[in-house]
Amino acid sequence: PNNGNTSFLSVENFIIQEGLKRLNENGKIILTVPNGFLFSSKEQNLKRYLVEGDLLESVITFPGGLLMNTSIPFSVIVINLAKQSKGEVKFIDGKGFVGVTSRKLLKIEGYQLYSQYSRNTQSEFIRTVSNSEIIEQEFNLSVNRYFLKKITGIRLGEFLNSIKSVSAEIGKMGIEVKIGDLKSDPVNYLIDPGLLNVVDLRRGYYQLNRSSILIASKGNQIKPTYFNYKNTPIYVSNDIFSFAIDERKVLIG
Repeated sequence: PNNGNTSFLSVENFIIQEGLKRLNENGKIILTVPNGFLFSSKEQNLKRYLVEGDLLESVITFPGGLLMNTSIPFSVIVINLAKQSKGEVKFIDGKGFVGVTSRKLLKIEGYQLYSQYSRNTQSEFIRTVSNSEIIEQEFNLSVNRYFLKKITGIRLGEFLNSIKSVSAEIGKMGIEVKIGDLKSDPVNYLIDPGLLNVVDLRRGYYQLNRSSILIASKGNQIKPTYFNYKNTPIYVSNDIFSFAIDERKVLIG
């Protein structure tokens, strides 16, 4: 703003855009960024430009405790106008390259990291990801996302949809459903409204008037339970998620 320009979303946005203007044809930007930059939707256009323009070379994420003035984790991104490995980005989990000094302080094992980085090989802490896969992930650059195990299956969104909640009318009588009413039994998974309490409704409940899967959002179990709607609505606490399920594609049991 002191230079009369307020169009940049963040310091990182400013450094990258202005830095790219000043690089020569073999130039690099190596920048420390907060982890929020990696998944921020506000920075979507900039990340799109870096990935689709094949300028992003690598993303390295580090755990907290390495910086002297803060304990937060952080990441380093490398932008390279002359990157050698075209069409891909190297994601590095930096916790595999952190040691401890004699004074029991954390430090980056720079030589070990550079040695692994230069080999262009995959390892427990290094993954090479194609630009097309990053595009599929909507330009999310969070390193952990690219270390998840590959799972063959169907996305939940293809047969499961979140139900938009309508708040209960306070003071009205209704059938109450709490997390304690949900089931943990893979065989006995149906909820019976006839066995539940009818109470004066209060704040923190929403009406459910369609068949749905109920999932606990608190506790150690998700307790998946099926509510089969038969003309009588139930009133579900806000710490329970409800989902409509496409029974043409999946068996409820």
